[in-house]
Amino acid sequence: MGSKTKHGEMYMYENANPTPIDITATYHPLRFYSVGELHGFTFDAGSTGVVASVATYADGAKIQVTDIAHGLLDGEIVVFVNSTDYDGAYIVEEKTDNTFVVTVAYNVDRTFNWYQPSTLKCNAGSGGTYHIAWTLACDSTSNGKAFKFEPNINIIPVDTAASATLFSNGTDYESIAANGVVSVVAGDYIWMSCQNLTDAADLLTYHANMNLTRI
Repeated sequence: MGSKTKHGEMYMYENANPTPIDITATYHPLRFYSVGELHGFTFDAGSTGVVASVATYADGAKIQVTDIAHGLLDGEIVVFVNSTDYDGAYIVEEKTDNTFVVTVAYNVDRTFNWYQPSTLKCNAGSGGTYHIAWTLACDSTSNGKAFKFEPNINIIPVDTAASATLFSNGTDYESIAANGVVSVVAGDYIWMSCQNLTDAADLLTYHANMNLTRI
């Protein structure tokens, strides 16, 4: 009894902030969401910053990233893009005020952007099987761009709830949506990502919704 009372929601309403696309065919996290209805989840709006330096850490299987007053917490999701060596989504570890660690092999020192997506975090006692649904009313900043969209749980894409579109007219918003069934445990972060398959034109998401309902 009561299993369906757990739910989480985040949304955008008349958002005017473009999602910057730094590199082609690479997943970028969506931010600029606001908190919706929550019961058993915690919302975080996300943030961004610039990596000042990268150093090898421990046995070389991890890197330590320096960014003064980055504001990230252990367990949160951070995404690197246009880094040459380190593109991808990672879980923040061993953070200090000015550094944090992620699991990826060190190659060379780099500077690049990092992004923390807007997330829904599953709280203690809220794990289970969920129906996940998302919608976007969005447009590319240039015509003729193909985009792919996909939710994620921690650093794993949810391939069963992905979608894509080709923006043919730069002045018209297109509606994109998908849904699926996912397993979520306490501590999991759920978030949306997109990639421009054509080039590095940015994305403007005007309205959006992502919600999870336990079934």
